[in-house]
Amino acid sequence: MEIHQQLRHQLKEAAERNKADGILLSGGLDSSILAFLARPRIAFTVALKDSKAPDVSFAETASNSLSIELKTKQFTQDEAMKALPEVIRILKTFDLALPNDLSIYFGFKLAKENDIDSVMTGDGSDELFAGYSYMVSLSPGDLDRYIRQLSKNWHFSADQLGKAMRVEVKQPFLDQDLVRFALGVSPQLKVKEGIGKYILRNSFENLIPPEVVWREKEPIE
Repeated sequence: MEIHQQLRHQLKEAAERNKADGILLSGGLDSSILAFLARPRIAFTVALKDSKAPDVSFAETASNSLSIELKTKQFTQDEAMKALPEVIRILKTFDLALPNDLSIYFGFKLAKENDIDSVMTGDGSDELFAGYSYMVSLSPGDLDRYIRQLSKNWHFSADQLGKAMRVEVKQPFLDQDLVRFALGVSPQLKVKEGIGKYILRNSFENLIPPEVVWREKEPIE
């Protein structure tokens, strides 16, 4: 079995082992792959009202192509500021990741409003498959060492937020079998032609919309 087939198989198995009723769908590569593989009942996308973030339009493209119901919420700056103390209380931190954490908070809140108690996220994909822009400039050896180190120390706010909000968080990319497989994938397949997550993109380019597959990495809303 060639490497792309192996990757699709491993991801499919991980998604099956980490089933959830809903998914946080940004319309990016990672969450769209999971939506394609797991076909959850419903997807959730949040956005800051009047912002230029394209998540909603990409999420609509992905959900329409997969015939998955999509619920969206555009929260205001006032709503974000009111939620901020609660997010800080849950995470016990105040750092540069808080805008991302707020988006996850509103995503989980939207799920609860729709009576969904288990939600899938794409956590871990960027770390395993070189999704961050700074990773592209690393040498193959340095990238491999860096990813292995990340896999020993990573932490995702979705876990704490989910526990506090009584949402069961499912993270297929953190599945132990998938992590072992991903660590064995050559870093030269993860970054190619200056593009991160190349093997992921290449493996699903004929299965999900091309504008989603080749979408550049952007921060969460």
